[in-house]
Amino acid sequence: MSTTFSGALQPKKKSELQQIANALDIDSTGTKDDLQTRLKKHLDKNRSELEDDPVFAGLYGRRKRSVPPPEITRIEARRTVVLNPVRESTPVDNRNVSAYLKASAFSPGTPSSLPPLPESADTSMEIVPVADRSIIDHLPLSRPDVGLVVQRLKDGEKEAIRSANEGLIAFRKFLSNSRNIWSLTAVFELLFILYTIIPWQYHHVNVGSTTLALPYPPSYTLSYPGFRPTLSHWFIPTLLLPALLGTIISFSPAAPTATPSRAIPFDPLTASIIRLALQFAYNPVTSPTPGPGLGPVYAQDPLGMRLRVLNASIGLAFAFAEAIKGAPAVWAKELLARRDSEQDNDDSANRRLLTTEDTVVDLE
Repeated sequence: MSTTFSGALQPKKKSELQQIANALDIDSTGTKDDLQTRLKKHLDKNRSELEDDPVFAGLYGRRKRSVPPPEITRIEARRTVVLNPVRESTPVDNRNVSAYLKASAFSPGTPSSLPPLPESADTSMEIVPVADRSIIDHLPLSRPDVGLVVQRLKDGEKEAIRSANEGLIAFRKFLSNSRNIWSLTAVFELLFILYTIIPWQYHHVNVGSTTLALPYPPSYTLSYPGFRPTLSHWFIPTLLLPALLGTIISFSPAAPTATPSRAIPFDPLTASIIRLALQFAYNPVTSPTPGPGLGPVYAQDPLGMRLRVLNASIGLAFAFAEAIKGAPAVWAKELLARRDSEQDNDDSANRRLLTTEDTVVDLE
């Protein structure tokens, strides 16, 4: 019984390598590395003959080349896609069925006496070509990185929080200014007056099953009775006189000092005091007076004294709080300036005294 060889050459012992070399009729002398090199060259050189030999075929077990699958061109792959669906059925030769029926003298009453069906000459199923999936298998799969997605969500959340905080800080800074509070209360009163005294007209718009009434001021709004007098009676005590006196008079220590090269600053504390005082001193008519053919017209004061005093008091309170907040810094600055001025005066007096003494010494 002949010996068969199998396995790789690397893990074999020298004696096993010499045995294989003797079986191949090649030189079996030398070291183990020499034998492995010599055997490898011989096996590669005579591969076509030894690979089919059952004695030496085992030496090619792991080194046997794999036969590449037949390549299917793009046109063939496209053809396989448009093939009609294949039904799972066994093809039947009609000629065999006809011969069977003639030979059996088929009778519906005796189904058990039928002879066995002859085997079909062609029992092989039609081979359906299958498209090569190597291209699909090698396509990169879009697998989202969960960690990256979570990190992006966290970054977006932080950015949204930061933007919200910045907007809140800017809005807070705007409302922390007494000038802005004074202006907002004036704008609120103006809008309330316009809403009350303008004879609004409405344009109806049908949106589906809903009718929207869009208000708009008519063309005769400026000539409407009571429109201009009402705005004048509100504008004078609320804006004109407080702004004028707030520019001329300043009792707020935090207000900047006016200089010839600088515009006269506006003092919101003085303006708020004057505005609140005028709400009590100036009391226009509040009763409605009828217009000629236009219905009742609210003359002079549609706000009422209570709402006017409330808005003026709010502006005064915030202006007073702002003045108290900036007072210590202004006083400290004035104290340092006063000390510097006194020090300069002392230095000037000392220099004059020294100059006078030097003159007396020279005369003597």
